Amino acid sequence: MKTLKTFSTFLSTLPEAGSWEEDGGHPVGRKPLELLGRIFDALGFEATYFDQRDFYGWELEVKKDKLKFVCVIQPDPDRADDECSYLLQCKPEQGLLPFGRPHPSAWKDVLDEIYERFGTQTDIINFNPMTYEEFAAVEIA
Repeated sequence: MKTLKTFSTFLSTLPEAGSWEEDGGHPVGRKPLELLGRIFDALGFEATYFDQRDFYGWELEVKKDKLKFVCVIQPDPDRADDECSYLLQCKPEQGLLPFGRPHPSAWKDVLDEIYERFGTQTDIINFNPMTYEEFAAVEIA
């Protein structure tokens, strides 16, 4: 699972109604996550949870058969005023017991399809999926 690209950064031109401030009530990022949810829906996934994630972002949980993902989006607090920059994490949820889990290639296939569709949307710019190790290296640099 370490080789899965579960972290992504991108810019968005989708209109936002939330606040960029930590204590601003509803954070930005809902619109891009709704878009991602529609893409999961088109692939037959069912949204089992969609809500604000603490004060900093939004969370979406989707499920199809034994495949389950928890996606969290949060804005980049260091963004320039003319950018809507985000971090998206799409984490596979495997369950506690090892038997009956989908093969790792099933997770990769879904993420590849989701990212292909999400990254080609006109309101999504510079979409960059990464593994955790790649993401950690970007943060250090």
